[in-house]
Amino acid sequence: MTQPDGLKVARRFSNVQPIWKFCFLSFISLGLYDIAWSHKHWKFFKERGNLKINPWLVSLFASFSMYWLAKRIFTIAEDKGYRKKPSAAGVAFPYLLINALWRLPDPFWLISNFSFIALLPALKAINYYWEQEQPDLPVRNSFTTREIVWSVLGGVFWSLVLISLFMPSDKSDNLASLNSKDVEPSSTEQRKKLSPSWNKYVSREGSYTVKFPGTPEEQNQAVDTPIGKVNFVTVSYSDNLNKRVYYSTNAQYHVDPSRYNVEAGLDGARDNISQSSKLTVVSEKKISLYQLPGREIVMQGESGAMLIQLLIDPSGPTMYETFVLAEDGNLGFPEARSFLDSFTVSESNK
Repeated sequence: MTQPDGLKVARRFSNVQPIWKFCFLSFISLGLYDIAWSHKHWKFFKERGNLKINPWLVSLFASFSMYWLAKRIFTIAEDKGYRKKPSAAGVAFPYLLINALWRLPDPFWLISNFSFIALLPALKAINYYWEQEQPDLPVRNSFTTREIVWSVLGGVFWSLVLISLFMPSDKSDNLASLNSKDVEPSSTEQRKKLSPSWNKYVSREGSYTVKFPGTPEEQNQAVDTPIGKVNFVTVSYSDNLNKRVYYSTNAQYHVDPSRYNVEAGLDGARDNISQSSKLTVVSEKKISLYQLPGREIVMQGESGAMLIQLLIDPSGPTMYETFVLAEDGNLGFPEARSFLDSFTVSESNK
């Protein structure tokens, strides 16, 4: 049956992604494409298994969530007859290690741009899965519109990188001038008008409350740390219209409080957030709320800007994290400060 003149039929392609294309997009985007790649697969697993997760939020911390993503990929590939037995840890650990090299001085930090190599076993496994699921569909070797956009943006990123490498300048001049005062353009009265209509969230154990500008989502998390496995609940709300994420969590560490170093704990939390989000610390100051020591930190990078509040209850010890991420890099909106101001610790925890 012939198609009417002028009518084009959309051609379907397999979900298999050529290895060369993945490597190119990751390299040209300085690793930022890894977040989009991770989001695509977390979204697939969320729809497939009805997972209660926020794919974008999990993908933002790809360095730490890659183990669970790789594990799920290998499981469905093996169910389809994939004979290789790759290890999820063999993907996640090298990926985390290579990404950590971004802290090296110029130009050695560029080594971190090869972190995509660690993801190739997972890519091969998911490609095998789709080959079995979609055997009759052709592989798309040309670039999609989104991939073209990634390539163009990548060219801009690399131009900026090369300029910064070969044009001498003081390091402090390269950082954005964003600091705490830029986060508070509105008065206290203006901010207080916002939060009353927001959704009040009370943590499961009742240790803290915080107000979100929308209905937040909960997600159970577990992380292996040098002091043992830490279980915690992350709470987040994504403002897709304004491209902002509001996030809070708390975690109790099972260690002797008398042996816990509060400042080292705050430093570690700051460094973990900076490393996983690939954002640079622009400003940091010590704070004390509800008689708890803490930090207020502003971070900034290619993926946006983040206003962070960290608090530690030494008697737990318990870490409280609250932050706002703005993808456009602008933290000068009253909701950012209102969100942090709405955080309270229960009387029994003060």
